[in-house]
Amino acid sequence: MSRRAGVLGLIVVVVAGCGSSHSSSNSGDVAKIKSTVTRAFAAIASGDAATACSLATPAGQSTFEKLLGASSCTKAVAEIGSVLTPQMKAALKSAQVKKVSISGNTATIKNSDITAPQANIGALPLPPTVLVKQPDGSWKLNS
Repeated sequence: MSRRAGVLGLIVVVVAGCGSSHSSSNSGDVAKIKSTVTRAFAAIASGDAATACSLATPAGQSTFEKLLGASSCTKAVAEIGSVLTPQMKAALKSAQVKKVSISGNTATIKNSDITAPQANIGALPLPPTVLVKQPDGSWKLNS
């Protein structure tokens, strides 16, 4: 796997989404979860480290830092920005979440449920993205 493909894969690990499929009773949560993931992708593609990092829990930020060997979440986003091609940035900005699974205060998104016209994100052999519901009702990336 090339360095660029590896970085895109790391983005999906940290950004991209265990339990049952969503139902209409939690459609508000599903919308919030999808928004968090797509906003995080767009922020990373745009080099907006503050936004990208604000969409992750402290544990999620730490995972991001460790995966990229960075001393902070913002430095990890900068590292990603330095290797993303215009095509990869376009793919991140246009990515869509097709399915979310929610169990209590945890949501999971499989890579195969994230699509983008410019990249085959779902084909990456990576663990699913996990988000955690916050006390204010928002959802943040946790791994």
